[in-house]
Amino acid sequence: MKLEDLKEGQKITHYVCGELVEATVIQRSGTSVCTRHKPIRWGNQYFIETWINPSNYLQFKWGGKDSEGKPAQGPHTTPGAFYNGEPLTTELSHN
Repeated sequence: MKLEDLKEGQKITHYVCGELVEATVIQRSGTSVCTRHKPIRWGNQYFIETWINPSNYLQFKWGGKDSEGKPAQGPHTTPGAFYNGEPLTTELSHN
C-alpha cells in the first residue's frame, strides 16, 4: 500500500524509538500521516503520536543494513512503516 492512500482510522505498524508499535492514522497532510499509539518512553520523554513521512533520497538509498551489517537501501518511509505486514511505499521517486 502507498503512504498517500492511507485513510484516517486505518491501523498500521511502525517504529518509534526502535520499537515496533501498532498505531492508528489520525491525520493526513499531503504525503505524510500522523499516527497515535501506546506511549513510548525515550529518556524523560513519552511519545504518543508520530509523523510518518516519505524518506528523502539519502535515507532511502543508505537507510538500512544488509545481512553483513553493511549500509544498504532503507525503507520508503521514515520511520519504517507497514500495512498488513507489508512495507508502505510512496509515490515519490528515489532515483
